[in-house]
Amino acid sequence: MHASFPVYRRGMLLGATTEVSSQTADAIVDRIMAASSTYVSNFVEATRAVGARTHRRATKEGVRRTPPSKRVLLFPGVDLSVGSFRIKSRSSLTVCVGRRRSKIWNRLTCAKIRGRAADNLNADETARYFRHARTVSRAALEGLLSTYRNFIEEAGLELREEPPYSFSFRVFNSRDSKAEELLDDLGAELTLKQAFGHADYGRQLREFFAVALACDAEVSSEDVIRRLKSDDHFDIFKYGEPRRPALFAVDIGDSHTDFCGFGFDDRRKYSTKSLAFVRSGQLLEEYARDF
Repeated sequence: MHASFPVYRRGMLLGATTEVSSQTADAIVDRIMAASSTYVSNFVEATRAVGARTHRRATKEGVRRTPPSKRVLLFPGVDLSVGSFRIKSRSSLTVCVGRRRSKIWNRLTCAKIRGRAADNLNADETARYFRHARTVSRAALEGLLSTYRNFIEEAGLELREEPPYSFSFRVFNSRDSKAEELLDDLGAELTLKQAFGHADYGRQLREFFAVALACDAEVSSEDVIRRLKSDDHFDIFKYGEPRRPALFAVDIGDSHTDFCGFGFDDRRKYSTKSLAFVRSGQLLEEYARDF
């Protein structure tokens, strides 16, 4: 499979019981920025509780507004290890006004596996990383949510009682040059069924959908096509610039939406410019804009 530097992003949508004024939102932002160490401590404590080990805490770095004119807060990065994976993590919070829902999310990027660069993961390792990342991310968000809830209450507001709606993005790079050709041909010259039967593309698709659908075995074209026809909440689509697209599968549930995707990127060093890093961030931003 030759996957590299997989990225896991997860977020929650947080709705208040009443409309949030601009003045109240600014007060919440100021309170959070003044207590950045509380957020970092809660993040570390929550992730340790599920077995993650902390290696670096950016304690000298406070919360940043990005851009300064908006209520988007970027928390200090934390390096973690879980299992055989070394992870670079970052959390963020957007405080929204009116009836729009605030968002809290984090990003966990696999930088190393067993002490070496995470530039050549097989399908099993990729799936295992995403399982670890999901566990750590969920715990971290719950820890950050409890702190945010306290700040909301101090501002005289309450969060809705129902569990927050959540969403996740699991995206990896493929270093296989055939992945680039597959993404060019799929939909233009080949149907999904034809691509599954293609000598160069079939295995890549079977392994991708095994990761996307969390299956222990490779997935056949019949499995995917049957799912597409029978489940209105499951779909596949290409996303991104035509010259560097990614293929995504999305599963929309009542309480959670999951995106899983991959695209071609043959770089051997960790980079925030990798296709998986960039496309997952772009799609998250576009998706969250609707709430």
